[in-house]
This record gives sequence, structure tokens and C-alpha cells, in this order.
Amino acid sequence: MFQLRIYTLKDDKTASLYMNEYWQRHLISLPKYGIKVEGVFKEKSKSSDQPCRVFAIVSFSKGVDAQASNQKYMDSPEFKSDMDGFPMENILNVESLDLARNEKLPFFDGLEAK
Repeated sequence: MFQLRIYTLKDDKTASLYMNEYWQRHLISLPKYGIKVEGVFKEKSKSSDQPCRVFAIVSFSKGVDAQASNQKYMDSPEFKSDMDGFPMENILNVESLDLARNEKLPFFDGLEAK
């Protein structure tokens, strides 16, 4: 199963920091909880002082309870360590959407967008 996670942050600078520093930490810790990071993207901001979103696509092995894995990670010392130094009030909203993939349609294989 795939999940799209949408993080709304207070502004473009904060979104860039979250994506470039804190998501780097998640890349190491999430696999320990059965969560594979497929890709992380930042919205192209129109204004530096407006809220900005970071999008992450993650996947779970067949039969893994995504909700339980997510909760276990959020309760873990790794999550606390990953987020150390980040003011959590800068995350305005988090949304998770479960996605169904059609195996007949392409999916990021070898994608290099410029």
C-alpha cells in the first residue's frame, strides 16, 4: 500500500528546512518501522511568507498495518530524535491519504524531472 502525506508548514523557508534536513533523518529511521520512502517533494511556493506544503509518498509491505506502523514510529525515540530542534508549531497541518496503485500504469521508475 502507498500513502501520500501532505505537510503544511508555516512558510517556504520552513518547508525547505523540513524537507532538506528533517526528512533526511526520516529516510534512515522510517524503514525500521516498515515504512519505505518513495519520494519527497516541496510545493513551488508563490510567496515566501505564505504556508507551503511538503508531499511524501511512502509505501508499506503487503500485510503491514500502515496505521499501526505510523503510530509505532510517532511514539518512538527515533521520531523524537528525528524532529529534535524543529519547532512543531511550524507544522500547521498533516494529512495522510491511502493510495491504490494500478500496476498497469507507470510509477516514477527512472523519472528525472528538471
